[in-house]
Amino acid sequence: MKLLFIGAHPADLIDLAAGTIANHVRAGDGVYILAMTSGLYAHRLTKQQRENKNIKTEELYNALAMINPDIVATALDYGDGISCGHDDFLEPIMNRIGIIKPDVVITHHPMESHHPDHAKVGAATMEAIVQASRYMLVHSLHTVSNIFFYGYQFHPNMVKLGKSVVPPDVVVDITEVIEIKAKAFMELKTQFNTEKVVWARLNSMEKECGRQYGFEYAETFISYQPCRTTLLPDFGDSNFQKLLRKQVGEEQIDRDIQYPEFDVVKEGL
Repeated sequence: MKLLFIGAHPADLIDLAAGTIANHVRAGDGVYILAMTSGLYAHRLTKQQRENKNIKTEELYNALAMINPDIVATALDYGDGISCGHDDFLEPIMNRIGIIKPDVVITHHPMESHHPDHAKVGAATMEAIVQASRYMLVHSLHTVSNIFFYGYQFHPNMVKLGKSVVPPDVVVDITEVIEIKAKAFMELKTQFNTEKVVWARLNSMEKECGRQYGFEYAETFISYQPCRTTLLPDFGDSNFQKLLRKQVGEEQIDRDIQYPEFDVVKEGL
């Protein structure tokens, strides 16, 4: 399987999906990375740091090397912020889809409000996927089978703006590769300058995502297509439930999860 991860800024790929990338590399899948902008204005850099226009892309390459040095990554140098938009991103994304021919594309949600570049890249990606399946411009036609959006950073600003929140429906267990993600984070030196800061972030976001869904650490995603099946899936016990069964025994668990009898108390109006 081939997966193309597309991020508005170089750090987005590590920030939002390093654990999932590591899992797919371990599984033997083909992982491809595309960062659309230089990312110089995505975070607060000093004037001296901005003099190196490739500083964020260099950090991305170094971070990916912590996961696997053979990952194929492309970092474009479009300006972030107000300097570039949807039309700038469309053709390069379409070309990469034509060259790589990915089975799965992962990108930002077009309705995300956390950063304007994220929504621009998400919208351009969705149009590029359609165009790549219909119009032969540079490379042969290709249809992407599955599309996922990053689940992080989608919620807080959406709530403040009164917009509908799209909850994640795919949760990826990254517990076994969390140390790898930590090492990748350490290479984003303009963003995470100490190991303490890295683990503070991992233990707040990734660990909280895991806690909600029965894993120690997790990354979340939103699927574009619905689950296609003839039967409802049985996802089985969460990791927490499996651990509980192992510790206290099947019979105790089965007895404890029975609904108790409640007395109905009628109160007068």
